[in-house]
Amino acid sequence: MEIKQPTRHLLELCKELGSAYSIRLFDLEHVIYRDFKNGFDVEISGINASSPNKRANIFLWDNRQGHKIVEQIPDVPQGNIGDQVNALFHRYGNL
Repeated sequence: MEIKQPTRHLLELCKELGSAYSIRLFDLEHVIYRDFKNGFDVEISGINASSPNKRANIFLWDNRQGHKIVEQIPDVPQGNIGDQVNALFHRYGNL
């Protein structure tokens, strides 16, 4: 199976979100990733495309005791990704 390389749009979006974000390969998909540095991290998937209209799926993972999804925010416009992740960080980033 061929894995699609990160698009220019995905790379630019990651850069716009800031230095706390990176691109990672999860489940054969390049996603935007942010580590809260406390056992929680965020995966932003579904947007490795050239269109700014594709909507993202945001997953908050708890890695402290296993690896499980704590919250999922589907169908997020790309312009709202930063706000949604920051809201998760305010709830889970200081635990």
